[in-house]
Amino acid sequence: MGMVAGYHRTPMVTRRFLGSGTHLLPVLAGELVASSGGDVDLQRHIVVLPTGRARRQLERLLLQQVQSPRVLTPPEMLTPARLLDRLIAPARTLASAMAMAAAWTRAVELLELDHRAALVGHEEALSPAEADALATRLARLTRELASHDLEPADVPGRCEALSLPVDGAVWDAIETARNTMLAWIQERGLADRDASQGEALANGVLHTAGITAVTVVGADLQGRAARCLEVLSSSGIEVTTVVHDTGDDRDAAWTPLGVVDPTVWMSRPIAIPDSSMTACPSLDDQSAAALDALASLGEAEAASVRVVAPDEYLRKSFLAAARSEGVAVDCWEGDPSSASRLGHLIQLLIPLAETASATATGDLLRHPDIEAWLVRSGMFQPLSLWDDMWSRHAPHDLACFAQVVVKEHHKTLLTHLRAIVSRLEGDRTLSAWADVVMALLLDVLDGADLDDVTETVLEQIHALLTDLHELPPGGDDWTAASVLRLLMSGLAAHTIAANEASGGVEVIGWLDAHLDDAPNLVIMGMNEGIVPSSPGVDPWLPEAHRAAIGLDCRARRVARDAYLLAATIESGRDVRLITSRATNGGEPLAPSGLLLRDEGEPLARRVLRFVGEDDASSPRMFRRRAAAGESSAFDAAALPEGDPIIASMSVTAFRGFIRDPYEFLLRRDLRIRAKDLQTHYELDAMQFGTLVHDVLEHWGRGEMGQDGPTIEASHIERDLHDALDQFVRQRFGSNPLPMVRLQAEMVRSRLSVFATRQAERAAQGWKVHAVELSFGDSAHDDYPSVPFPSIDGLPLRGKIDRIDLHEELGFQALDYKTGKSATGAKKSHWTSRSGWIDLQLPLYRALLRSIGTEVPASGLGYVLIPAIGEDCGFDLAGWTDAELEEAEAEAAEIVRIITSGELMAYIEESLA
Repeated sequence: MGMVAGYHRTPMVTRRFLGSGTHLLPVLAGELVASSGGDVDLQRHIVVLPTGRARRQLERLLLQQVQSPRVLTPPEMLTPARLLDRLIAPARTLASAMAMAAAWTRAVELLELDHRAALVGHEEALSPAEADALATRLARLTRELASHDLEPADVPGRCEALSLPVDGAVWDAIETARNTMLAWIQERGLADRDASQGEALANGVLHTAGITAVTVVGADLQGRAARCLEVLSSSGIEVTTVVHDTGDDRDAAWTPLGVVDPTVWMSRPIAIPDSSMTACPSLDDQSAAALDALASLGEAEAASVRVVAPDEYLRKSFLAAARSEGVAVDCWEGDPSSASRLGHLIQLLIPLAETASATATGDLLRHPDIEAWLVRSGMFQPLSLWDDMWSRHAPHDLACFAQVVVKEHHKTLLTHLRAIVSRLEGDRTLSAWADVVMALLLDVLDGADLDDVTETVLEQIHALLTDLHELPPGGDDWTAASVLRLLMSGLAAHTIAANEASGGVEVIGWLDAHLDDAPNLVIMGMNEGIVPSSPGVDPWLPEAHRAAIGLDCRARRVARDAYLLAATIESGRDVRLITSRATNGGEPLAPSGLLLRDEGEPLARRVLRFVGEDDASSPRMFRRRAAAGESSAFDAAALPEGDPIIASMSVTAFRGFIRDPYEFLLRRDLRIRAKDLQTHYELDAMQFGTLVHDVLEHWGRGEMGQDGPTIEASHIERDLHDALDQFVRQRFGSNPLPMVRLQAEMVRSRLSVFATRQAERAAQGWKVHAVELSFGDSAHDDYPSVPFPSIDGLPLRGKIDRIDLHEELGFQALDYKTGKSATGAKKSHWTSRSGWIDLQLPLYRALLRSIGTEVPASGLGYVLIPAIGEDCGFDLAGWTDAELEEAEAEAAEIVRIITSGELMAYIEESLA
């Protein structure tokens, strides 16, 4: 070691200073081995380490130091959280995490009105999500209090004794909820883990048979863990706390138990060489700096390097950057299982179980496992089927959906989806729900190809549901949504299995950095809020209150992290520290205060370095991506090879060609046919317009059967409103979405205004001659498509909303327009700057000409039915024959470009 180690003993616990200047765990392993002569028998020894990874590291070091023929019997290694679990022998079975979550959920549900109001600030009933969040918050808080030998009832007195204000009503409500939780657990013959530990410590009854020594590595032991060590020591067990320090002139920096003293470590200087620090422009650029640091090590072995990523974002960012550049990396810190594919599936089942709404069903259908299950059940393209149904009906719930769908494959899809909903209906016991949920998941996944992660999460789900299944009966029933929320909370406490080892550089967390024995460390995240991290803010226990009653607080976090950084730097390793000047969005970030433990001019220079302007040498991720020279993951040739396949043209497609030829190609080329799919919770502009069109078509067909036009506005309005009611029932069912009901009333208002304008027109002698006259090649079209401009062109398709006839003035071809504004027919088709921008109305003449119906040049226009009633009316473009001949020539040129093979060249020229 670099400095002399020494012992310091309190009446009960021994502090063992293992010095500095080298790695802690190799020295500790040597101490443990040296304590035994010959074979190394440590089976009666417990070693407490802060992380599971540190346990594995120590096991490896012990095996390295005990060579054959000597035999190693390793010690029992635990984390602080597991120490008390190991030492207590509860009189009753401890409640599982799932049972505790259920107990807290029930406790929140049973809160009296005044207690609930004290906790959440209002008297309204809590939503399921709010109740779940409150239960989680209460469980976390009371467990933290228990870890410091406190109950909620203790807090007001402790705080008031220190002249700190507290809200007694809040703490009375918390204590009441805790008592309700404990009663629910006890009714089922179970014991609360925290209460059992407190009772065992209070009575001095710990299960210590076979234990002779306990060695603890931890700089921040608090509350119950510290008390446990004292109880063990008083019972005759040798208890040693290991400190990675010299212990001579630094003795005051440690409590008698070997815990960092915040009053010292909050300001203790940390000697950090300027050359070891890198300031990056943004958070993502920290990954570039870390990769640069790895590259600077040359041919170093992967095992000699660790990258430290203190938070989830930096960890994911670095892993993605490293793998994109082909740098082998390993990371055993996985995401929570609640973020897995199956976790997402369970999350989607919760709103479905609560409401069975069509929205929740559509969201579930988009999950890959549900879609795959439907495909295996015989459904073809279930997503497309759903979107087709939704675009027409915009339903409120599945029952409403079932009232309006008519196609058999739509009904079949709904039957499959309804089968899932039916399994989640009603109330059951937790044990019964465990069987139902597991069976549902297994049925959905039956026949699926599951990857290793999904297999692992499925096993975790089975274990969690087994905990619920094995709960003693209690007589209370639960909803499926409540049980699924319990399952999600259980998955959040588990992690997804790590990937297979690549043999690359390992990425570790902040608490593992100090205990790792790699000679090279690259530490990211040296910004305030990351290192040191900040405890969560809780209005029930502000920072001052937490510090006063001994809970985890900012001062303790800063002290702990200051020690860990100092010990890491002093261990003789090559340590690179990386910080950011700003977020990715440009918001300034403060460097970690641990980097500023200096004074005078050196401190000023360091501050300027962290907040100064970026220079050309600053690590930038975008430069690395450019330097890597990798081809894009996106196909540069987004279009298939060969000529586009466009078999026909609708009269409305020409506008798209004129506006954007490339988008036209994407939507019209039969090899591509790009389509936007969205789930709307109201009618979009197209659906709104379709509803108006359908009502007007129904009314128009009735007008065609009359001997003469209807001239009474009240009769027209009545017929339109009756048709609207009929279509709303047919299309949206008896319980439409609230916005759909509102939009239907908006349509009703517009139709009332239209009725007046239509009556005026009928009085002028105009009669409806035809409605929705269609030209195309399907069985439901009225007439075949028209070769345009000649037999060598393309089939011209289209549907004309309405054709009116006047005995003296002849025919008029009209198009209904239901947009918010009332743009006239001529302005919509032609502008002085661009010329023809739409050819729909001019091409109506070409379609009607094919069936012998001649429409004069002045007979083309719109029926405007906009939001503003005064703009409603009939708007004729008033073109001349010469203007319409020019429009048809423009259309003919577009057809020529498409049919002659010049389309791609035309698009490239337009893009240039």
